[in-house]
Formats: sequence, C-alpha cells, structure tokens
Amino acid sequence: MTRTLAPRRPKASRSDRGRRVFDDRDDVDFAEPRLGAFEQKLRVDKQKAAVIQALDRRRPDTAARFVDELVREQIGSGRSDLAAKSLCDLATHAEERGYPRLVTQWLESAVSLNARDPVAWSQFIGFRRRGGQTRELLEWTAQMLRRFPNNVYAYTARGEVLRAEARLREACDVYDRAVQLFPGNVFALNSRAVTLKGLGRLEQALV
Repeated sequence: MTRTLAPRRPKASRSDRGRRVFDDRDDVDFAEPRLGAFEQKLRVDKQKAAVIQALDRRRPDTAARFVDELVREQIGSGRSDLAAKSLCDLATHAEERGYPRLVTQWLESAVSLNARDPVAWSQFIGFRRRGGQTRELLEWTAQMLRRFPNNVYAYTARGEVLRAEARLREACDVYDRAVQLFPGNVFALNSRAVTLKGLGRLEQALV
C-alpha cells in the first residue's frame, strides 16, 4: 500500500520567527530566542520603532505597553543601564509629540533604573525646567551635583535653575566652578558670561 506524504511546510527564516507587523490590532509579538548582540540591537530598534509608530498614531497606552515590554526584557537580561537609555531616547520622541505624562513617567523610571547616569538626570531636569517647575528642581539639581561632582552636566543644570530663580550670584559661583573644571566647555563658558552680564559685571563677561 502506497503512503501519501503531506507536503512539508517551508521552514521560517530566523529573521521571521516571532515577527508580526504592527497593524490596527495593536498587537506586536517581540518574542525571539537567544539573540546575539547584533540581532539584539536590531530587535530593540524594532521595538522602539513600534513605540514611535504608536505615538504617531495617537495611541499612548499602546506605546506605554510596548515600552514596558522593552524595559522588562532589558532589565531581565541584566542591562538596567540600557533600559534607562531606551527610556531616555523614547522620552524625547514622546515630548516631541506632546505626551508630557509619558515623558515624566519614562524619565523618572530612567533615573531610578540608573541613578549613576548623569545624562538621564540632566534630561529629566531639563524637561521639568521647560515645564516651569523650577522650585522642585532646586533640590533635584542639588542632588545631581552631589552625585556627580565631576560632571559638567551637573554644574550647568544647577546653574540654569539658579539663574531661572534669579539667584544670579549663586549661579555664577556654580559656573565659575564648571569653567574651572571644564575650561573648554562652550555651554558653561557662555552661561557664565550671560550670568555675569546679568550681574552687571560686563568686563568679566568678556574674558
């Protein structure tokens, strides 16, 4: 008796396994096993693209869910620092598209995940400052400066907040220290000059 064999299904390529196009169902499957470093980067890029697309489609809840999945996976792989960087990156896109609630949530999480990253602190403080929350920022920038006494971001962020509060003498002291530690930093030099002009010390501002 002759047995009829069923045709074999084509084997899915590695790049297709676990992949689904982001469509109106808001369902993306990011599952993919044991990826190498290059493949992992491609995977993260894909996840970030899905978040940005959700933001563009005015679906903040979907974007938040995708970010939660991305961050959970990066933390699970022992890379909380990369999770913090992803949150900072995506917070920039969320701010550009007008989602302050998501920006606040993601930047707070970034600082919490990697409190040793001065860039995350600076981005968080900058966003809060643009929102006009300078009084709260006085404490946050003081904390940042205590944490990062050898980082230019800590000094310039502190100086900007003090200057916004019209505490020009204190701001000038901060910028003096920044210029002393980082003599080639253009932003610190310019901020110091502007502050000196505000104090009426024009000759020093030109130095």
